[in-house]
Amino acid sequence: MEIWVDASDDSSFTYSTSNQISAWKNKIGSTYTFDQKTGTPLRVAGGPNGHSVVQFDGVDDALWTDTSYDNTDYTVLVVARQTGGVNGRLISSKTINWLLGYHQGNIDDFFHNGWLYNGSTPSDTDWHLHVSNQNSSDQGNGWLDFVQKVTDSTGANTSSQPGKFMFGAWRNTETPSAGEVAEFIVYDRVLSSAEREIIEGYLANKWDLDIPTSHNHSHWSYSQYDNPFASDTPNDTGKSLDLSNGVFATVTTGGTENLLDGDSNFSISMWIKGWPSANGESVLAKNDFLPSSLGKLQTWLDATHAKHFFKFCIGGSIKWGCYQ
Repeated sequence: MEIWVDASDDSSFTYSTSNQISAWKNKIGSTYTFDQKTGTPLRVAGGPNGHSVVQFDGVDDALWTDTSYDNTDYTVLVVARQTGGVNGRLISSKTINWLLGYHQGNIDDFFHNGWLYNGSTPSDTDWHLHVSNQNSSDQGNGWLDFVQKVTDSTGANTSSQPGKFMFGAWRNTETPSAGEVAEFIVYDRVLSSAEREIIEGYLANKWDLDIPTSHNHSHWSYSQYDNPFASDTPNDTGKSLDLSNGVFATVTTGGTENLLDGDSNFSISMWIKGWPSANGESVLAKNDFLPSSLGKLQTWLDATHAKHFFKFCIGGSIKWGCYQ
């Protein structure tokens, strides 16, 4: 992952005054920060599932990155909506003729410095998920709300890189949109179908999108409660957790597992039969799913990260990962 901006995370924003944004930070690193702007983009409450979103007025509001994104292979996913009245470009570029979804009164246009797909679905005020990718063989794809609109199009210009990503308008605030952006993610490669669907499921669950029941992640197993106990109760002895078919178990500890707090100890012991079969899955983890982990995790047992493991002692002797 190269870029991840999330409007629900207040810590990723710098404000000039009140809720007026001066910078929207990339959660992945110091480059590709949206710290160039015109107008007064605002972080406002009342978005899907109670999350805040970033608002653009359709007049002169715009945010764009400090660095040009020049990878020839990439995947872009974004949750956004137009709010009516001015329906130009909402997800675009400061430096390249590139756009995703919103364009001239439509919500299903895909243009990577050349047409992948020229749609005709009219603008509305609903929240949508747009996905597009491009590879170095000049093949591009686009999805609107989990439906593929274009497959392996070669219509993009050979210079199909997005350049400086821009929200709210194009170039010098040309063809603007009144709208809101919730979350924007960029990978430096073309995701596989399975990987893309994991991130689609994550975004749909988080932002309350209408995901089809036929989608492989319409039931988001990273945050929904299932019935994992094979028999009896979780507190009995000699029982098992059946974690097959996407089922999982969440252990709530009342906050007593404070990091390296000797007065609030918390432990887990387990034996495991079988291993995760797809990228992004874990056997044991403390935190929620993070899209930045995609393609890097097979089994998440990280002894170098204090959030996931603490040290322990047996009989006064220091053992593997002993707490001191």
